[in-house]
Amino acid sequence: TSGIISKSFGISSQVVVKNHLCVNFNTNIKRSISTTRTRIYASAIDQAGSALESLRRASSREEFIDALSKLQKDNVTPRWNSYPVNYRPVNEGELRMVTKLNPEAFLGSPKAQISDLRNTFLIVLFGCTTLSIIAAAILPPQAGYYASYLIGGIVIVFVGIGSSSPALLQSFSASLSSRFSSDYKSRLVRHEAAHLLVAYLVGLPIASFTISETNRKSALNAVELYELDGGRDEVNKVSVVSLAGAVGEAMKYGNAEGALADLEQLQKLLIRANPPLRSKEIELQTRWSALQAYTILKKHEPILDALTEAMENGADVAKCVDVIENTNI
Repeated sequence: TSGIISKSFGISSQVVVKNHLCVNFNTNIKRSISTTRTRIYASAIDQAGSALESLRRASSREEFIDALSKLQKDNVTPRWNSYPVNYRPVNEGELRMVTKLNPEAFLGSPKAQISDLRNTFLIVLFGCTTLSIIAAAILPPQAGYYASYLIGGIVIVFVGIGSSSPALLQSFSASLSSRFSSDYKSRLVRHEAAHLLVAYLVGLPIASFTISETNRKSALNAVELYELDGGRDEVNKVSVVSLAGAVGEAMKYGNAEGALADLEQLQKLLIRANPPLRSKEIELQTRWSALQAYTILKKHEPILDALTEAMENGADVAKCVDVIENTNI
């Protein structure tokens, strides 16, 4: 019996030792895997941090493209310049069918523009008339006389600008009316986020951007691109980026208050293109650009939402790139 007991104890002790060794072995494997994962994560974080810093240091078109191209080879920025744009004629019916929006929502409506101009003129006329009456009532006779003429001159200047450069007044009118909109700031941020996102995806180098309520009057002044080479391929890309803001805004709000500035800038670009586009070609290019912008933004809408939030919270270009690359769609 004692022999059996001793043998049993021997077997038991061997089993305990084996189990102890297995536990130690498994623990060492887990520690090794955990250490490896930690190193991988740390390497990824260091790589991402280095990527952001290289973008922040970029001070020219070449440096920006070079930084992103190197990062793309390391699969850090796979979405940079990942969306090809190929021009083709687009009719209004196709644009309506695909976007499910009235093209006037992001391409502007002549009736709405005339209405805005009329309302702005009436406001200016009423304001100047009121000021003239007040000036005549409270100022000395001679001063009131000259003040009334000066104030009346504002109306004449307004009419003169409207006759020679109606687009300028339309932009001013749209900016003025949008200031009273409760969602003005959120519209503006989403508008610029759409410009930035599409520029990145089609491969246009982004110099900087600013979110300012005074920037609504100039579509791409808020998202500043590095100098372009002027080739047809880049004209196509800039066309899409130019309308991306208005399209992105209309996708959420049903219309775009910043559409006029986008269109005005796009038309100037197409007229200066080499070779310059004719009236019919500009119309076709505008429709295609709107459709292309919608297609890109619809596919990447989760990124657009995340980017809008990041820009609203003060993100810089490098941080925006990080958001674009790491948001799931």
